[in-house]
Amino acid sequence: GLYFLIKSKNKNKNKNLSSSEYFLKGMKSLDKEKWSYEISYYLRNYIDSIYKSNFRSGKYEKIGIVGSNEITFLKKLDNYKFSNRNSENEFSEKESLIKKTYEIFEEINNSLKEEKKNQKELKKNEVKRDV
Repeated sequence: GLYFLIKSKNKNKNKNLSSSEYFLKGMKSLDKEKWSYEISYYLRNYIDSIYKSNFRSGKYEKIGIVGSNEITFLKKLDNYKFSNRNSENEFSEKESLIKKTYEIFEEINNSLKEEKKNQKELKKNEVKRDV
């Protein structure tokens, strides 16, 4: 009973986080054993929250700046998390996969910032025309 109470309290804390804050918080506290599942989850969750897609359920489609390279990477993560990972290269693979996950997050984040900037410019220009 206590476990579920604590678990639900943590979920409520995460509800107040933005999608990027949730991604960053999750990526900073990856489990030693479940990290491959977690980076896949946090990235797919972030993409879903931004684009209202269904990446968490495995429905990968080109959307926004998420193209075939990003989808190929997600499929690689899927294969990796279900493979037998007791290889000598696991640490370097982990670092490489985490780095790429952050790169995709940054690309999406930067495109959103650029989009907002462009929308502000458009609104500013519309106001000038109305005057």
